[in-house]
Amino acid sequence: MVDDLRPSAGWLVLAIVGALLAFVALGFTYVGSTFVCSQDTSECTDNHTASDYRGRLFDYEGRPATHARVVFSSGLYGDHKERVRTDAQGRFCVSALPGTTSSFIAVEGQEYVWQLVVLSSAPVDPRFADPAVRHELRSSTRMHPVDRLPFMTVEPYPGAVVPAGTFHPLAAHEAVELWDPTTDAAPACQSISVTPAWYRFEDDHGSWQFVLLTLAPIAAIVLTLVGLVARRTATRKPSAAAKQTADRIMHAACISAVLAVALTVALWTLP
Repeated sequence: MVDDLRPSAGWLVLAIVGALLAFVALGFTYVGSTFVCSQDTSECTDNHTASDYRGRLFDYEGRPATHARVVFSSGLYGDHKERVRTDAQGRFCVSALPGTTSSFIAVEGQEYVWQLVVLSSAPVDPRFADPAVRHELRSSTRMHPVDRLPFMTVEPYPGAVVPAGTFHPLAAHEAVELWDPTTDAAPACQSISVTPAWYRFEDDHGSWQFVLLTLAPIAAIVLTLVGLVARRTATRKPSAAAKQTADRIMHAACISAVLAVALTVALWTLP
């Protein structure tokens, strides 16, 4: 009869295992959030204010590429790529958070230098009218006798918001020195439709995700400790009420531990 009044040993084992897992989850959060942005190549950001990345696309002969498709990408946003169309003058602008390293704008579909993906019927821009200018821009990346890569001017520093060396064209010849804000700057910007993961910010310890991933494991550990005290009390003075209280606390500790581990996995893996 006394054995019936003792707290369940099963809940005790589960609660202790859960508390250990919650402790591991807590340690992972602290270690991960401390070191994820500490490497030189880490894609993180130190602010929450978006920068405007502007550029203008021209075909391989220097004609503005009207309504062409380009793709913005940055390691800060993971595998997400934002597709953008140039306007009637070939201009584009993307508003995004600046990463620690580089962001890129690529011509969609351009994989080889001999492909003719971008083709325009607009008049040649005067800056590209001289064949020697086009040859000089091609010379550093030329890989094929017939080079049909497009040209792209991008807003350099100082141009207000884009730091030097952090925004580069892909599958296009970069012509930063030809940038003209009076003709190349798009009047409107397209905002990135996603936000970086919470741990990609330098101030990640102030995020609600970090706070939640700290409090949830602590709650599981505290509940387990309270349950151990309640179990000891129920063992010394067996009663149905004491047994029920101890088992309920251990039950709550198990649920709390499962939630803590599940939240840790979700908030560290889901975008």
